[in-house]
Amino acid sequence: MKTVKTEIDIHAPAEKVWDILTDIEHYEDWNPFLFKADGSTIFNENIDVTYERNGKPATLHCKVCRKIINRELCWNYSVIMKPFFSGRHTYKIDPIDGETVHFTQIETFKGLFAPLFLKEEAVIEGFRAMDQALKQRAEHSMAG
Repeated sequence: MKTVKTEIDIHAPAEKVWDILTDIEHYEDWNPFLFKADGSTIFNENIDVTYERNGKPATLHCKVCRKIINRELCWNYSVIMKPFFSGRHTYKIDPIDGETVHFTQIETFKGLFAPLFLKEEAVIEGFRAMDQALKQRAEHSMAG
């Protein structure tokens, strides 16, 4: 098992960050990492997320496994078969005060082929780009 994690403080209320994060139809407007998402963020529903892998779009077929409004969203996926490669992607929003949150993005990879599929530096780079874009979008919407 391997875990990748990034964190950032965002100067916006949890509700604002949550609204942006769960508005998956608009990921293509701001999200440089998961640049397309289709489906639903409802618990136990399916969501397809598309990212760039080796210069080409790759789509993960996921199922929402946890949803705590304004606090946490999580989905699971597997590639090929669960014993070979699977993952869990989690977003956490922890309020610092009424106007600032600590945002955490965590991905846990499991399976026999995880070392072959996992490009840790690329994942971290993608997470950081998304973190910055989310911060910019949330803070900009508060200023306007």
